[in-house]
Amino acid sequence: MQDKLKEGEAFFIEGELDAAERSFQQVLEIDSRNKDAFNNLGVIAFQQGDLNKAVEWFTKILAIDPLYKDAVINYCEILKSLNIFHKAIPLLERIRDRYPEDREVFNYLEKSRLEEAENYFSEILSANPKNILLINTLRSLGLLALLQIVSNCKSTTIGKKLDSMKRNVSMLHTDVLILLYLFAKAKSGNILEIGPYIGGSTIAMAWGRQDSGSGSSSTRIITIEAGGKYPTHPELPTDDILRDLKTNLRTYGAADEVEILEGRSNDDHVIKSVSEKLCNQSPVDLFCIDADGDVKRDIDLYQKMCSKDCVLVVDDYISPGAPEKELTTRRTIQELLNQRILIEYGIFGWGTWVGRFTG
Repeated sequence: MQDKLKEGEAFFIEGELDAAERSFQQVLEIDSRNKDAFNNLGVIAFQQGDLNKAVEWFTKILAIDPLYKDAVINYCEILKSLNIFHKAIPLLERIRDRYPEDREVFNYLEKSRLEEAENYFSEILSANPKNILLINTLRSLGLLALLQIVSNCKSTTIGKKLDSMKRNVSMLHTDVLILLYLFAKAKSGNILEIGPYIGGSTIAMAWGRQDSGSGSSSTRIITIEAGGKYPTHPELPTDDILRDLKTNLRTYGAADEVEILEGRSNDDHVIKSVSEKLCNQSPVDLFCIDADGDVKRDIDLYQKMCSKDCVLVVDDYISPGAPEKELTTRRTIQELLNQRILIEYGIFGWGTWVGRFTG
């Protein structure tokens, strides 16, 4: 039987999927509960594009052993391709209990929970606008799911790392840095940031992109910073914003993931540069704006470069120290919500708005 398994695996490596399938079927004729054969047949069906057959194979193996990690991970990939990744949560939770230190399992569970939270918000768009109870329930479930994800992350290594970094280079609340990290990790498209100051938010997103495994070659993190100095800043004074931004990115190992565009977001050369850098690439999946700028103007300028469900993060949505800025920002966001251009996830930390475009 082991010879047949090895034979099938050799055929699979050579790309001879039909021959590999026959070998694994022969293994099952000898041992009808062979987990490796079931798993390999599921992988073959998935590669051949027969998702129903793949689901059938993985359902059989998970009925035999629901804690077989390889099968659970492969099944997760199928659910992801069917846009129902969140249905993997019960399986992944059981696996996590068996392998509490397994980073791969933790990453899959993290992403599936994030998709579950985003699905609650998506359902609001298809709900009857008059059904206020349903809409409020979906919004509450989505917000609670996000808060639970953030809470779970705080006690992890990355949660503690983000909190430590925040104390040195960021004015954002740790909850917001965690969300930026998670969204950057889960999203596959480009990331655009306006107004990073000295880089705390940028570092969080770069770490997320590093941990996603996608690498800096496939997509970009573009951050736009006008520069200048702020020696009287109450928490993070600087005599040279751009210098300290670049230094902090290097210090925290984020420089390779980030491309800095020097200038204001409405400068012609900056707009042209962003457009050229994103040309023929994936659209922006995560858009982060510091409300020191003009939020309405920035959305008008860059929304066309964003995916239809791009996550939008706007800092200083609540800003007691700058009431005029807060009023302008909140008015802009509310107008876009009323027009159903945006959907709100919630207000996090000390007043950072989080939501997404609706397409």
